[in-house]
Amino acid sequence: MKTQIKPQTMTKMFASLAVVLSLGLVAQGATIETETFDIAPTDWEKVSNSGSFPGFSNTNNTAGLSPAGESGGTFPAAWGHYADNTIGSVDFSEDLTITGELGVPNGVNSDPIIQFGYLNTANTLTQAANFLGFRITDQSTSQWRVSTIFNTSADTAIANTNTSSLMIVDPGVYTFEFNYDADGGSGSGQLSLQLFDLSGQVGSTLTQSVSVAQRAEGIDLNGLGWRKVNGNVAEAYVDNLSYTTMEAIPEPGSMTLSAIGMTMLLGYRQRRRTA
Repeated sequence: MKTQIKPQTMTKMFASLAVVLSLGLVAQGATIETETFDIAPTDWEKVSNSGSFPGFSNTNNTAGLSPAGESGGTFPAAWGHYADNTIGSVDFSEDLTITGELGVPNGVNSDPIIQFGYLNTANTLTQAANFLGFRITDQSTSQWRVSTIFNTSADTAIANTNTSSLMIVDPGVYTFEFNYDADGGSGSGQLSLQLFDLSGQVGSTLTQSVSVAQRAEGIDLNGLGWRKVNGNVAEAYVDNLSYTTMEAIPEPGSMTLSAIGMTMLLGYRQRRRTA
């Protein structure tokens, strides 16, 4: 004896199939985003416990090829961030790159701590955890100290910050390239930073490895930009950025399956109309 499935039931079945297949439509994939700050970007947010935290600035302290417009300014003695909060979810398993221009005027010899890189927008007001990038502190009124830096999800205190050796640079304008190689170092990840001026590379390449234990602690990142975690007032700028994001992209296999499901549904409905 044949069991006849009611038309209404068939329609519901095919509709459910299409929904289930579409759940696999989106995955994360690495892309390169650029930001020239010709205008204030709408996907960058400013969060701070100080009303004077910098963000977009219609100036050209990086002296680059683009017209006026950059990110940065005078950072107060406060916690906060100014960052692109649309980069997707990033952790220790992804290769990451940031390039751009960096402008650092005269230091103030007040031990500021300014960071630029990948961060977690949810905890920049309360703890040092979840950061991957580089740090700028002043050596004196005439020199700056630059180093790579990361904080795992467990590194909530500033004292637990992991840094590379220091590069001493003069106030001025530089281009920079920061990289994180997920398989670098001993195999559990490595950070690197290069600075360049008009005559070429400044100093040597800074490198810093992530240990197996540190990688196991994990890192949870969802933004890219400035972070201030303590220290006194200081001034810095970036412009003409290119950086890795993990944006949502369609998975071709899932798209094909979803298309098949939708085609079956439409075909069934068409047969019902012509029957």
